[in-house]
Amino acid sequence: MVKFILTTFILVLSVQNIWARTNQLNGTITVLEAPIFAVPDEKSNIIEYYRKGQSIYLHPMEGHTDKYAELEFKNIRRVEADKISDPFLDEKGIYLPSKESSFYKTIARSGREAYVLKEHVLVNYKDSREFDREVIEFDHTDYRIQEPLPKNYPLSSPKQHKHSMNLALYKSNFDSYPYLESVGASSAQMGWDFNFSWISTQKVDELHRFWFGGVAGFRQSSINYRLDSNGVSSASSSQEINFQFYIGPFASYDIYKGPKSVLSLYTTLQYSIIDQVDIAMTSPLGTDSRVYNSRLSFTQLIGFNYQSYNTLKKFDSVFGSYLKINYPRFYTTSENADIPELWQSSDSYLQALTTEASFYFGIQSRF
Repeated sequence: MVKFILTTFILVLSVQNIWARTNQLNGTITVLEAPIFAVPDEKSNIIEYYRKGQSIYLHPMEGHTDKYAELEFKNIRRVEADKISDPFLDEKGIYLPSKESSFYKTIARSGREAYVLKEHVLVNYKDSREFDREVIEFDHTDYRIQEPLPKNYPLSSPKQHKHSMNLALYKSNFDSYPYLESVGASSAQMGWDFNFSWISTQKVDELHRFWFGGVAGFRQSSINYRLDSNGVSSASSSQEINFQFYIGPFASYDIYKGPKSVLSLYTTLQYSIIDQVDIAMTSPLGTDSRVYNSRLSFTQLIGFNYQSYNTLKKFDSVFGSYLKINYPRFYTTSENADIPELWQSSDSYLQALTTEASFYFGIQSRF
């Protein structure tokens, strides 16, 4: 008799355990760190967190389906239930989840009721509903730094540096010497500009978008002129070659920063330590040349560049364009003319403000 009672008791417990497991509803966390809220509101207190891959208990009613909602019953009004009006059930406060809600009801580890966002959980329905499950594309709880990790991570230099060498090409444009004869035609040659810049990030910008440093380089441009006498073409001609060696501050701001490229706006104000114009004139009287220099010569550049990282092993490629503004300046000479008839009596002349557009390319190193 005792054996019969014991066997029956064990059998009943087994059936209850199987029934409980069958009716229990679980879900799997699909984000790195899912917050569990005290109430169904994202602004409410967070009780605890579940990690990705962990199983979480869900209220059984979250998986409840209405068996009378099948296609063959939806138009039969006699089986339609408009409202549950059982006072006993209302008193107990039966939980009826809403399809519009963005939360599942669960139980916190402390035993109190809690809520988890639906988008953070895949419900283990164990039926055909699992084929309709969707996983969010972006995990906003994933705070981890994307790999590959930055060089020297987690230690980083308080400053970052860039060094670059660039070659610019442009069409020469500057005012000519005030010849005694009028200029009938001109032919501008392709000018070139080779420079070296070095810039660093600044403490005022924690995002490392603002860079400041210096630039130095030299440029050369030339223009050929045909001179006319009283509107009639003459045998006179001239060539002017402008050479400059300059230095100046350089400021840059990254308007776009990507993992493999950067787009920057920049400006620089350059002072030409050497700014000279070699003028060589040829006429029926002979050939004569003089060198004019400017002691106060300033040029400003406003431009942008695109930097593509590691295109040449450890070096970046740089492509850009800029507008160059040549501010007014005086050119003077101390050389005597071999043929005074070809030159103005004054030993100086003013070159007005001019502009030039340029395209350039170069290489860059970062550290």
